[in-house]
Amino acid sequence: MRVNGSVNLVLVVDDLEEWRRLATLLLENVGYETRSVSNGHEALTYLHDHPDVTAAIVLDLNMPVMSGWEFMKRQQENGFKNIPVILFSGEVEPPDSKLEGTSVVAFVSKDHTIDGLVPAVNMALERTRVSA
Repeated sequence: MRVNGSVNLVLVVDDLEEWRRLATLLLENVGYETRSVSNGHEALTYLHDHPDVTAAIVLDLNMPVMSGWEFMKRQQENGFKNIPVILFSGEVEPPDSKLEGTSVVAFVSKDHTIDGLVPAVNMALERTRVSA
């Protein structure tokens, strides 16, 4: 999907392949370009290698190697805080106090993936365009 000439690539970060496939399928079906990786470390590597193409990140919290929580901390430290994050988790929604200082703009429970993921990404990207 292109908006104002730029690609809106969504990076999907989840250790479980079936969730990565479902998320990418849902997003690609409405026109988003996607890439997927299996943990926070791979996500940081992708962002460093492709610093200007990622418009949003769909992020699981519980992953081996580097959790979503650690990724968000490193995201801020590595200059990627302008990329909005949609938490995509089987956990209950974390309290706002735990999300302060992060780039989180939405939470989607994996129980509500089909009806919640695309609207959350749309909202995140719309917020980004409005604030730009």
